[in-house]
Amino acid sequence: MSERIPYLYELPGYTHLRPSLPSAPFGDARDPLTSDLAEFGARERALVVELLEAWERHGLPDDFEDEEVRPMFNRESAYVFLTNANYDVALAQDGRLVSHYFLSYEGHEGTLEELAEQYEADVVNGETIWHRDDVNQLEEIAIRQGAWEIAQGLR
Repeated sequence: MSERIPYLYELPGYTHLRPSLPSAPFGDARDPLTSDLAEFGARERALVVELLEAWERHGLPDDFEDEEVRPMFNRESAYVFLTNANYDVALAQDGRLVSHYFLSYEGHEGTLEELAEQYEADVVNGETIWHRDDVNQLEEIAIRQGAWEIAQGLR
């Protein structure tokens, strides 16, 4: 039996993100995340193969530790991804694995490039509408990744 990965809102400091879930019919409140390959459909198993081939060819993203790496399927979003002991997320993109981030204050999520694009789109009259904590977190990610242009664009 696979070990259950906790939701982000179950981790210390993230409890404010707990969703309010409607009552499930007949008490069926399944965890939307599974690493049980028997619950993956043909599409999801093909995506696991793509993830593993990308890992084999190009390795894991630099900021993704290789401890307890396993495929995960989110039944609600239909995303298939790799996760690890730190609950980091890696997705296949153009034959390579890229880290997928979650900014903890307002819940922005995506790859570094996607987040930078979202940030730029949310700048109005030279001012961002993002919370400063998310901007700081994105800046830290960009610096760790050596993406100096992105980091400087956040100031």
